[in-house]
Amino acid sequence: RQNATRIFTEGAGSVNSSDRYAYTALGAAPFPVSGDIQNGNMNDFVVWTTDVDNGTGTRGTLRAFQMPTSFDSTGDDVVTIRLQDVSWSAVAKPTLNRNGSNLFFATGQSQVRGWTGNTLFSQASNWQSQLALSEMNPDQPISSSPVLSRDERRLFSASASNAFAGLDSQTGSVLWEVDTASMITAEAKISPDNERVYIVQRDSGIVMSLDQLSGDTYFATSCSTFVANCANFVEAEFALSKYGLVLYYGDVEGHVHAWQLGTSKLPTAAPTDYPTIQPSANPTALPTHSVPPTRMPERPTPAPSTPMPTEFPSLSPSRSPTAGPTPRTSQPSFSPSTQAPVSQNPSTSPPSNNAVVSDLAVVPSQSPSNSPSTSPVIAAGVQQGLSNTYSRCGGQIRNAVLLSFLATTVLMYMGALAL
Repeated sequence: RQNATRIFTEGAGSVNSSDRYAYTALGAAPFPVSGDIQNGNMNDFVVWTTDVDNGTGTRGTLRAFQMPTSFDSTGDDVVTIRLQDVSWSAVAKPTLNRNGSNLFFATGQSQVRGWTGNTLFSQASNWQSQLALSEMNPDQPISSSPVLSRDERRLFSASASNAFAGLDSQTGSVLWEVDTASMITAEAKISPDNERVYIVQRDSGIVMSLDQLSGDTYFATSCSTFVANCANFVEAEFALSKYGLVLYYGDVEGHVHAWQLGTSKLPTAAPTDYPTIQPSANPTALPTHSVPPTRMPERPTPAPSTPMPTEFPSLSPSRSPTAGPTPRTSQPSFSPSTQAPVSQNPSTSPPSNNAVVSDLAVVPSQSPSNSPSTSPVIAAGVQQGLSNTYSRCGGQIRNAVLLSFLATTVLMYMGALAL
C-alpha cells in the first residue's frame, strides 16, 4: 500500500489579498518537450487562471506550476509561478498541446486566446478571436474548454451564445461557425479518425456530428427521436468510446444515454509465421483459369525426305518414254531425241539443243548423225563409269539391266514408228 505525500499547498490569497479569487480548473501538459517555462524543465506543467465574478471580470492572474528538477523534499520552497496579470477572466480550464508549447483559453466576452509558436506564456497572447456574444450579457464567458484536433492544426470552441466554431490553431482565424438551438456547456469530442467533432447541446440534449474542415452537419438528433420525453438538460461532460463507435452522456434528470455512432468488425487475428491449416470458409465459386492463347500453335512441318542413292540403276523401266530414239550417229547416242521423229534418210543437221539426255541409253540408234549428240569425252567417261558399275554387280544384275535397256529401246523405237 502506498501513502500519498503532500508536496505543497497554495491558497488563492497566498501572494496578496488582491488575488483572493477562485481558480479555474487546471490544464496540464504531461512531460512537455519544449521545457520553455523553467530553463529546460520537462516535468509536468500545469496552468490556470482566476475566476473573477463568474468569468465576467476584466482582470485576473495567469498562474502555472511545475515541479523543480532538483526537488527532493516537501519543503516550502515549492511555489506556483505567477506568469502575468491579465485583463480578462475565465471559468473553463485551459487547453495545452501535447508538448506544452501552445496554450489556449476560452475567456469572458466570448473570446478565445492563443499562445502559439515561440510566444512565452508570460507574454501577451499572440492572437485572440471574437465569437458570438451572449445577447443577455456581452461579458458572459464561454462555459466549455476549447479542443484541439488530433493533428493540432484546428481548434474547436463553443461561444457564449448559441454557436459553435472551428478555428485555425496557429492564427486564430475562424474557419467556420454553426448555429445551435442552445448553448454548449460540455467540452466537444474529436473522432478517432480526426474527421468529425461531436457536441451535445445543453437545453435539449441534441447530439451533433460536424465535419472538422467545413462545419457541415452529418446529423443532429435528440434522444426524443427514439424515446418519448427524454430531452433534458445536458450540462456535464460526455464521453466517446475508444474507437469512436459509442457516445455516452448523462442529463440533469439522472439518465445515462448511449448512442451508437457506427459499427465495425472485430480486429483480425495477428499474423503467424506459418500458413494456416484450415482452408477458407468462403472459397471462390469457380477455379481461376489462366488466359487462353490468342492463336492455336501451328503444327510443325516435317522435314522433306529424299530416297537414299543406290549404287546401281533401278530395275523397272519407265512406262511413259519421253520421246523416240534419235537418228543413228557415228558414235553411240546415249539419249534419244525428243524433238524430231525418225527420218528414213540420215539427218545432216546436228541434233536439237532441247534433246533430253537419258541416264542409261547405251544402245546405238539405227541411223548415225554426222555430228555426235554427245561429246566423245563425256561418252567415254560414261562408258568407263558403267563398266565399273557392271564389274561390281553380279552377273544376274548385269543381265537384268541389259534386258531392261533393250526393252526400253524397243518400246521407244516402236513409238517412233507409230508416229
